[in-house]
Amino acid sequence: MSPLSDTTNMAAAVCGTPLFRHIRHMWFTITPAYIITFCIYLIMGFRQTPDAMSPEQIDIILSGLSHHFHLGVGAVLPMLLVLVMLLRRCSPILAITCGALCGVLVAVVCNGMDVSAAFNSMWKGFHADFGDSPMLDKLLNRGGVTSMLNIMCLVVLACGLGGMLRRMGVIDVALEPLARRANTGFRLVLSTLVVGYGTLMLTAAIYFSIVMTGTLMAPVFRRHGFRTENCSRVVEDASTLGGPLVPWANNALFPMATLSVAYLDYIPYVYLLFLTPCFSILYSLCNITMTRLTPEEMAAEQREAQNA
Repeated sequence: MSPLSDTTNMAAAVCGTPLFRHIRHMWFTITPAYIITFCIYLIMGFRQTPDAMSPEQIDIILSGLSHHFHLGVGAVLPMLLVLVMLLRRCSPILAITCGALCGVLVAVVCNGMDVSAAFNSMWKGFHADFGDSPMLDKLLNRGGVTSMLNIMCLVVLACGLGGMLRRMGVIDVALEPLARRANTGFRLVLSTLVVGYGTLMLTAAIYFSIVMTGTLMAPVFRRHGFRTENCSRVVEDASTLGGPLVPWANNALFPMATLSVAYLDYIPYVYLLFLTPCFSILYSLCNITMTRLTPEEMAAEQREAQNA
């Protein structure tokens, strides 16, 4: 839901939906699913007795943080700057860049970091020795642009593959039976969910699934008179939220490795991931929130299809 989220920006861009329109449209499905999930977790939480962290562990963590950082109001400034810029509808790229540069300024002024070291942390990530706190070592020794290179390459390759398949006519041939049958909102939503989960299971990469599903299905939504925010919302429901449902995807492997929890142990409790696509299907059946193109937009879409 965040305007800074990579998957949120990607789904909106691939489907040709303005970012904040895409986020507003996701509220319709995610909000009721989130409220139901919250209530279930609240009831489950009152029935559990958690193991509290010992005071010694807390002291070690606080000592490690205070030894390397000067925490205070200054540390919050980059986040506040990004939030204010996003609320003023600035470009997400501009907001993220300004937040990163503000973070460098805070590191230099408030924490006494060398300028070159600050920029190097932004590029290669932060690295420090936190002594007796392996949790801080794992949590904070990370980040930087280079940590995203694998994802960036995957996105570029997915976009390139999708573009080549479309220009070669492969996508149009593959979609013809689907487009012929998906002539209602319900069938469009169901088809998008199938494509999203299918590509996710084949590739185990949510980014590839988002790009391919959005590239395939967004033109079909427009062809049948539906706005692209309907497609981008369903793409998020399937490709983004479906990641932890596929046991060989990174989004499932990460919580399993981090929390030492088996797939079959946590999958019964991911209520949000099950409920959100159900609300998408329900809305399409009842024709709720399924925004349509205006007659002028539909005529422009038909002219564009004829010219193509």
